[in-house]
Amino acid sequence: MNKFQYLEVSGTNYNMGRMIGDAMSKRLHDHLIYVHDLYATKLSKENLHKSISALYAKVETYFPQYLDELKGMADGSGLSINDIFMINSEESLISYCKGLQKKEPSKCTTFAFKCDDGMFLGHDEDWAPGYESKLFIVKGNPDKGPSFLALNYIGSVAGTSVCLNSNGIAFSGNSILYGAKEGVPKSIILRNQADSKDLPDFERRARSIHGAIPNHSMAIDLTGKIVSIETSLDKESSHWCEKYYGHTNSPIHESIAHLETRELVSSDRRLATLNRLLNSGNLSEELAYQILKSHHDQEFPICVHAKDNNYDATQTIASTLVNLREMTMSIAIGNPCKSEYNTYKL
Repeated sequence: MNKFQYLEVSGTNYNMGRMIGDAMSKRLHDHLIYVHDLYATKLSKENLHKSISALYAKVETYFPQYLDELKGMADGSGLSINDIFMINSEESLISYCKGLQKKEPSKCTTFAFKCDDGMFLGHDEDWAPGYESKLFIVKGNPDKGPSFLALNYIGSVAGTSVCLNSNGIAFSGNSILYGAKEGVPKSIILRNQADSKDLPDFERRARSIHGAIPNHSMAIDLTGKIVSIETSLDKESSHWCEKYYGHTNSPIHESIAHLETRELVSSDRRLATLNRLLNSGNLSEELAYQILKSHHDQEFPICVHAKDNNYDATQTIASTLVNLREMTMSIAIGNPCKSEYNTYKL
């Protein structure tokens, strides 16, 4: 496989979900088996069902339109809405059931900058080894709201990795900190941000609804303005800037950073590499690709190679560069140091 599956969908939220479910039915059925096995090793059935009910109720209250997308996905694939919701909410459910996570979340690197070549958002998606097979690309043209192009986890609403919308906003989201509560799954909050009209609206959508888990989302628009929003379980912080900004999956805003009590060596080292490259004074499209492929710090590189082949290990499973001037996303499967980028246009 040298390209992710690519889909184009349109219509109502339900119809877009149904088109995805129909096109990905076999993959969703196969993934459900995997998810059941995964949850069996981490969660009791009682905790899982209670958690699904709690998070489902929040989505039903605040975002029924995106629940319609999941219902369409369920009908299109032949799975139940509970199964689809469980797949969609994987990260939030595991965090919600497990509570405090002492293991370092050494996942994901994101940056954005403006230069002579244009406005760019780069993101290395770091998750469990093998999850390359659980991603796809979707171009959506909804009846209401902006069109979007997104790299996405199967069974999830759009926006769970990287997203570009027709209002000229490119963004990515990463979990930070630890702990969880009854709230809206991260995937749903990111889907809501995909409908943003502008950066202030993007910020409002990130801060207005408390999520089930802490999160960071970062966006850049066609003017080159950048906003970074960090949310804990009960606090929010925004940082606005121009020129460039980088983030590596641990809180760095002054009002949020003190909540992180673990030693995050990987995140700190990757951020140091990222900032050194961004501060080089040579911002360009070429530099963006160099960052995504970086092994400058061989022990903790931005392009992450798994040391173990299990769910708690970390691997760069996809690498994305959004070019806002061209309204394109260039995406590589797995480690970008070994893969070719394929370009998709919104």
